[in-house]
Amino acid sequence: MKWYPQKLAAGESAETIYNLLLFARTPKKVDEIIGNESWTQEFCQECRNYSKDVLEFTDEDNKHIYTVCISCIKKSLINL
Repeated sequence: MKWYPQKLAAGESAETIYNLLLFARTPKKVDEIIGNESWTQEFCQECRNYSKDVLEFTDEDNKHIYTVCISCIKKSLINL
């Protein structure tokens, strides 16, 4: 959470940040509030990049989740 100390150093209180996030209606607004896309993107476990478009695969018990971006899924389908 590197963005959090920067926001506090800029004079924004934790309460202000919380309230802004509470009323954020879109992922883009969340990105603007925290200054990056780390909360609105998922990590692809295949290519190890962040993406907004992913699929999550899980086992029957939902104990293990494997997240794969659409780009990696398309690449795997081409290679079938």
